[in-house]
Parts: sequence; C-alpha cells; structure tokens
Amino acid sequence: MSAQINIDGNLVRDPEIKDVNGSKVCSFTIACSTRMKKEDGTYDTNFFDCSLWGKPGEYIASRAKKGMRVKTYGHFHQDEYTNKDQEKRYRLRVDSFGADILQKLEPASGAAAPVAKAAPAPAAKDDDDLPF
Repeated sequence: MSAQINIDGNLVRDPEIKDVNGSKVCSFTIACSTRMKKEDGTYDTNFFDCSLWGKPGEYIASRAKKGMRVKTYGHFHQDEYTNKDQEKRYRLRVDSFGADILQKLEPASGAAAPVAKAAPAPAAKDDDDLPF
C-alpha cells in the first residue's frame, strides 16, 4: 500500500520536461511552508520533488514558472541514490496524477504578474426580486 498526498505550494524552479523511454515526464519541486511562525519569525519549509507523466506534465511544463502557486496530488515513493561521496541516500518523491496552476504569486522577472481570472460576480438583484 502506498501513501497519497495533496500538495499546495510554490514552484522552486521552472518545471523540466524529459523524455524517458519514449514517454514525457515533467519534474518540478514545490515548497510548502508551515502555518505556524517560529520564535525567530520564520516558517519551516518542506520541499517536495514531483513528477507528472504524459500530456498533463507537458501542459504544466509549458505554462508553469518559478514562483507560481501549484497544487498536485499523487503517491509517495522512495528513491535510492549514491551521492558524490559514494554514500547511499534516500529521498521521498511524489508521482503526481495531476496538477493545477492556481495563481502566480510573484513575477519571475519583475514584470506584472498575470493572475488566474475569477468567474464574474453574479448580477445584483433588485429588492423587488427577493422572495421575502
């Protein structure tokens, strides 16, 4: 059995797309800060390495940029690797099923930041239309 996780945070860097055995995979890292401030006024931050396969990954790679807020969900799994000192290391990785770009929190280059458009507000009703 594997653990599922939902992650909502900011992209640490631009997503990268790679070709793995004929399939496209998008790799990205999301930073998530805790809600509680520490005594020094800072927040703890967790970093999640994620991968998203196929067309959804290609979509995210073509539109998402560093600093954008994204939301993803998927399964945890553990990777094993050898570092430069030839020591075995492990890391948790998230295989994502899908990802959404929520909004751009800050511009990457100092330009005005486009924000996802909200649905238009419903038209105001006259008091005569109210049922009470």
